[in-house]
Amino acid sequence: MKNNRSRAHAPGFLNISVEEKVVHIVETVPELASAAGHHGAAHPRPKDALTGLHNEEMLRAEGPKLIERAMKRGDAGCVVMADLNGLQAVNDALGQGTGDKILRTVARLLNEAARGSDIVARIGNDEFVLILVGQARPQVNRLLSSVHERVSVLWPASASFESKGISAGIAWFPEEGHSLEMLMVQADFRMHIDKRNKRTEHILAQESLEAHAAFCPCEGS
Repeated sequence: MKNNRSRAHAPGFLNISVEEKVVHIVETVPELASAAGHHGAAHPRPKDALTGLHNEEMLRAEGPKLIERAMKRGDAGCVVMADLNGLQAVNDALGQGTGDKILRTVARLLNEAARGSDIVARIGNDEFVLILVGQARPQVNRLLSSVHERVSVLWPASASFESKGISAGIAWFPEEGHSLEMLMVQADFRMHIDKRNKRTEHILAQESLEAHAAFCPCEGS
């Protein structure tokens, strides 16, 4: 009788049978997990752990908003896809620690080149995306050329690599598209053209140096 009276006065969840408790737990846990998942999805992790830049999740969450706000104000802008040339060769020859230092320096240079309202993100091992608003074509071209030159000297002089620096492609809004996805596809295509051209230039330069060495006497001979 004592147990029955205690159960009769127990509030809420305790005032049900063992079988009912089990059913309630089984039904409730998936709901809690789902709620936690929705909560997490609403608050994406904003930063890339290595470089401190925006990560891809934050880029895709905030990038379309930045482009939309710019176009509503009548501002033009661009999406830049940039790729670090020869990073795998650096990692293979000198270790991943050296490659990580180069990545962090590249991230800093790109971030310094952008304005406070722009977005700079790392979306892959050696790929970066910039959304720049209000900068004209000559400004953006100078910006990327400057970053390329400063990045090129990061490779150790004692090592020889097929290519150095960055390759980049640009897509302009609103004239070439309104959506982040469309602009990234166009910029990525142009980035690969730039990468191919830089590789060709490197090969031609090497062949020229070799030909010059073959026809010129060595120093001290």
